[in-house]
Amino acid sequence: MLPILSNLYSKYFAKEALQGFGDFKIVGQVIHAVKYVEDLMLMTKEEMAVPGMIDRLTEIGRYYGMEIM
Repeated sequence: MLPILSNLYSKYFAKEALQGFGDFKIVGQVIHAVKYVEDLMLMTKEEMAVPGMIDRLTEIGRYYGMEIM
C-alpha cells in the first residue's frame, strides 16, 4: 500500500477502533494513540485495557483491509 494512503487509513481506523477506551488526557485532550511513520503507540491509564484496544484495532484494521504486524 502506498505510504500516503496507509497514513490516511491508519488515522481513521485508529480513531474508530480506540474510541471509548480510557480517558488518558494531555492538556485536556483525550489521547488514545501516538503515530510516527508506520508505528503506533497505544496509551491508556489502565494496563488491563491494552488487550481490548489491540483486539479492536486488529478487527477494525481487517475491515479496512489492513493487517497489524
